[in-house]
Amino acid sequence: MNSKQIAWTTFSVAFLLGLVYVFLIPPWQHHDEPGNFEYAWLIANSERWPQPKQYDPSMRRDLAASMYEHGFFRDLDGYSYLLSTYEPVWIGISQIDGLPIYFYLASLPLRLVRGADIAFQMYLCRLVSWLLYLMTVGFALAASQELFNDRLLTWLPPLLMAALPGFVNYMTAVNDDVGATAFATLFIWMSIRAIRRGLTVFTLIGLIGSATLCYYTKRTAWVVLPFAPLIVLLALFRGHRKWIWLGVAGLAALSVGFSFSWSQSTPAYYYAVFNRSLPERIAHEKAPAGEAVIRYRIGVGNVYQTLDAADAARLSGETVTLGFWAWADQPTTISALQLQVNGEDILKGEAISLTQQPTFYAYRGRIKSDAQKVVLMVATGWREMENAFYLDCLVLETGELSAAPAPLPQDADCHRVQWGNSLIENPVKNASGERGWLMLKPMAAQFMDQAFQFSVANLWAVFDLQATGGYFNTTVSHLFRTFWGVFGFSRGMPLLGNKPYRPFIALTVLAVLGILIALWKDRRNMQESLVLLLGGMTLAALIMTLFRGAGNWYNYIFTPTARYFLPMTLPVAFFLSVGWVYALRFATVNRVNNKILAGFFSLLLLGLNLWAYFSIMSYHL
Repeated sequence: MNSKQIAWTTFSVAFLLGLVYVFLIPPWQHHDEPGNFEYAWLIANSERWPQPKQYDPSMRRDLAASMYEHGFFRDLDGYSYLLSTYEPVWIGISQIDGLPIYFYLASLPLRLVRGADIAFQMYLCRLVSWLLYLMTVGFALAASQELFNDRLLTWLPPLLMAALPGFVNYMTAVNDDVGATAFATLFIWMSIRAIRRGLTVFTLIGLIGSATLCYYTKRTAWVVLPFAPLIVLLALFRGHRKWIWLGVAGLAALSVGFSFSWSQSTPAYYYAVFNRSLPERIAHEKAPAGEAVIRYRIGVGNVYQTLDAADAARLSGETVTLGFWAWADQPTTISALQLQVNGEDILKGEAISLTQQPTFYAYRGRIKSDAQKVVLMVATGWREMENAFYLDCLVLETGELSAAPAPLPQDADCHRVQWGNSLIENPVKNASGERGWLMLKPMAAQFMDQAFQFSVANLWAVFDLQATGGYFNTTVSHLFRTFWGVFGFSRGMPLLGNKPYRPFIALTVLAVLGILIALWKDRRNMQESLVLLLGGMTLAALIMTLFRGAGNWYNYIFTPTARYFLPMTLPVAFFLSVGWVYALRFATVNRVNNKILAGFFSLLLLGLNLWAYFSIMSYHL
């Protein structure tokens, strides 16, 4: 096929498949679709730009009724939402604090149909997403033509984006993920063009414009923004790219180094939602055990530690005692420490009056026999004060020990403790704060708290897999499945079959093998700068997505889906396409021509979409 045939074929597939998915998925059954639609509706029907917590009571009741009518509440109690006298009526999570560009675009057709059926208006918004999806496929096709001389490789990546069920499903929803993906794909195309051809007026305007659109659409698209200066340098100084990469690597290392405090640390294995909430590990002359203690500022939020699964199982059904040493800079009162089992505090201790001298406190409770998560919680409150308090040698043991003498630490970290008549191994990790993790400097910590609500301790959670491994395992699996295709919002609709996602593991492994073959065969002609750039963007987006739900290691209320990774779908399509083509050519010793391979990929994508179609229909029928 020539370039025009490739373009017409790709756009025809995208045009038809996109329309199928616009109307195949029932109303409101995309992630956060009711809340996204509400934002667009308020823009179209309000004289001023909507503000957080704003809503229209009548519209909300119409929307909730439509959700019920179309089966959103089939596994929930829908009537309770409709009959509730409380305002606002529940329609899911409000999105009115979202960035504006996508919602403004989605609001445009709604201005013409005020008062129309609410589901009809939702379909109009989906058609706006469909147009952005077509634009995304167009940007992908242009980028692919810029990158590859091989016609099969020119055609396959945009076809994947046009026909991959998981991608088409997300891109035909009423959701700002659509805008983020479209504008990030435009940025990637401009980046490839700039590095291949050099910086021109067209590419410079394209880079600035697409970066601006990414910034004002969604934070998931921000992942491309730090790469913009690098792209400009690579385009301007094409003969010095190795030195540019070395310089950028050095600058990145320095930036990371200057972002961390090398004189302060937070105790290892203790977590908080915000960086400002993290306790500090300091040396203290009053430490009952070791040299370090854990210093908490009052009024900055909760801090917690999740016990390892084996320790939680050992303590299940037992009466336990939690003991600790505590004191403060100035006499003060703090909330009692909590031992939460499956989200419920079992100690229910009274407030503690602290003096300036270390004092030992102990509380007892009974752990349920069905304990799944056991969490040690330190609540400092939310009214910040200058005063600080200290904890040291936190000990947890079975039995009634609240009246026993204070325990005798056998090592600096209180891992082994003599308490009562027993020599115990303490399940509280880093109980005396002797081990620390790096903290961010105040300016970097404030930026991370405000922009991402992400505590740096969550990053170090990879060294605490006994407590956090469940989240990472679940998230990786969920990301993989939702990338290939899981449909629905109020209840997920996976592909039909017994273990239906195993074939995709085989396809991914095949792609990896093909990439290794490509790196070896084309090592002399490889476009290193583009490989590093696209790989760096993809890795950054993957890390951001993987840690998006991090920070609640004991109650996994949120597992990220592949929609947060959508802006990097084009580099993934490049990866899969190159891997599959090289692997199949290697397996067939290059004896199969491109037409046969193109037919094979077309049939594969057709079968995948039929599979998705019958999966969705079987759920609703």
